[in-house]
Amino acid sequence: MGLTMENTDFTITETIMIVDDKPANVDILVKILNLKGYKTRAFTNSKFALESAKSNHPTLILLDIRMPDLDGIMFCKELKKDKETSKIPVVFISALLETEEKVNAFNAGGVDYITKPFQEEEVLSRIKTHLSLFHINENLEMLVEKRTEDLKKEIVERKKIEKSLRQSFETNQALLNAPTDSAIFLINQKGVIYSLNDTAADRFGKNKDELLNKNIYQLLDPELAKARFNHQVEVNKTGDPVRFVDKANKKILDNNVYPILNESGEIEKFAIFSRDVTKQHELEKNLIQAQKIESIGNLAGGIAHDFNNILSIIFGYSEFAISNISNPDKLKLCIQEVVTGAGRARDLVRQILTFSRKYEQEKHYLQISLVVREALKMLRSIIPSTIEMDQNIESDSIVYADSIQIHQIVMNLCTNAYQAMIDIGGTLTVTLKEVKYKQPSTEIKSDDFLMLEVTDTGYGMDQNTISNIFEPYFTTKELGEGTGLGMAVVHGIVQDHNGYIEIESEPGKGTTFQVYLPVSDNKKTQPHTEIEDKKAKGGGESILFVDDEYKIVSIAGEVLSSYGYKVKKFVDGVKAYKEFCDAPDSFDMIITDMTMPSLTGLELAKKIFKIKPDIPVILCTGHSDLISKKEALSAGIKGYYEKPIRMGELIRTIRTILDKENL
Repeated sequence: MGLTMENTDFTITETIMIVDDKPANVDILVKILNLKGYKTRAFTNSKFALESAKSNHPTLILLDIRMPDLDGIMFCKELKKDKETSKIPVVFISALLETEEKVNAFNAGGVDYITKPFQEEEVLSRIKTHLSLFHINENLEMLVEKRTEDLKKEIVERKKIEKSLRQSFETNQALLNAPTDSAIFLINQKGVIYSLNDTAADRFGKNKDELLNKNIYQLLDPELAKARFNHQVEVNKTGDPVRFVDKANKKILDNNVYPILNESGEIEKFAIFSRDVTKQHELEKNLIQAQKIESIGNLAGGIAHDFNNILSIIFGYSEFAISNISNPDKLKLCIQEVVTGAGRARDLVRQILTFSRKYEQEKHYLQISLVVREALKMLRSIIPSTIEMDQNIESDSIVYADSIQIHQIVMNLCTNAYQAMIDIGGTLTVTLKEVKYKQPSTEIKSDDFLMLEVTDTGYGMDQNTISNIFEPYFTTKELGEGTGLGMAVVHGIVQDHNGYIEIESEPGKGTTFQVYLPVSDNKKTQPHTEIEDKKAKGGGESILFVDDEYKIVSIAGEVLSSYGYKVKKFVDGVKAYKEFCDAPDSFDMIITDMTMPSLTGLELAKKIFKIKPDIPVILCTGHSDLISKKEALSAGIKGYYEKPIRMGELIRTIRTILDKENL
């Protein structure tokens, strides 16, 4: 029997289908979703629900597994067979806890798995996340499809114009008047413009007459010096445009330069085709970001698994500590394990945030083996049990690299590998060892390279696929199953690290990717320098501590006081500022949270600097996208600390800053 409930007090934008043979479960979900403004279609008969989904597509489906008429696994498989309904996100909600059931659910096409009994906040949060990803992918596919068609038309049109211009200079005026988004200049050997089109004039915000007889070298970005221009003529023999950044006008341009020959075959003049690809460049960056979001989506189950393991440790040792409160040795052991577990949770959160957001590269001397082991641990929790994982980590060599990008290489290569075996099973082998490699580049003198090798026993690839594997948007997956950017991203990262990548594959014989990264002579990975606790002791300095979370303020006050500091505590930035204004000379340091309702930490710091410019400020933030370390330091902040706060680290940071200020 189909049940339908709607709440018209909200602006209905999304339709959620609920399928569960238990009316009580259906009623609870309907009420929760209606209160949040979602339109619902609810069913206790899964066969009726499937027909309804095919005829009137919902935005998302919440689906039970065990049902008498048609179980959830078969429901999902039938839904995914139909091209029209295959993209609908399916979130399983089930009381089944077995790993096999969860694997079956994801293999059937589910995007998530919620265990009963569920929490209202968990259901709403996951629905919101998957609806956001659904709309992002939908919009990106439309943009890519439209842009691809536009580019095809533009390429055809431009080639017509360029070919005609080279063949007959007499037709240049007609060609210049042809509609195109390329700026076209005709110049002599000295760079003087003798003809141009409307797009070229618009590029400089002038009319054609104002630009005629002007020297192009004086108009374009300084990067386009004559030597660079001549280089473009040579590069153009390959048919590829040369891309450069017009810093003055904040544009990214693709330039093709063609020589115009005289009767003797000598270069007499030049034709320049300059196309503004700024929007295309932004689209490429957005699609790369979407590819990272897609990877995070694939990792959702593994991340939940790791978090639940960490929480189990914290809960277990906390409860054991309470029951052994009178046993100092056991109590200390328990507390140490709780701190260790909390540290693992902090590191996992930082890794997810850093991987998913846009960020500036930060290369340093890195022990690659640590990154590889961490990535493989996360992968093991999401790879089906039908696929075995072998890891041969033989080297702890140091490479000058960005840890997040190296992590992304491992995740992308291994994800591709296990997806090639997901239907047939097999073995995924990851090897890391130092090798001698004869590289084609002369910039790297050493032959010592660290080789990351990822091998699968899957379907393999033919030569045509291999030759296109690193092209942006190239994919062997069905439409909607990926952006086709994964291997292009890997290739770009490897090149940026002065490395090389090789592929070995044959249909039916699996695939091997080998990534070579130059080993660094620097054998140190910038170890953390600990300050002894006795050196971290305060000398009666006065600290103003501000955070809108009362318990953080409370514990920070206790710890700082125990180390010999005088602490004034506030949970309100405005009140803290008033206290400072009343006696600015009585404070030696400010420690403030970034995100607070009435006054942000950065705003508070700026107001304080106007009164006492030299006072040291430590800024704490729970989400570094709000303000980067570079931005904070440029604003005068002395210390930048990402939460969660480890009091021992904070104490050492305080002492280090105060000692520097007192020099």
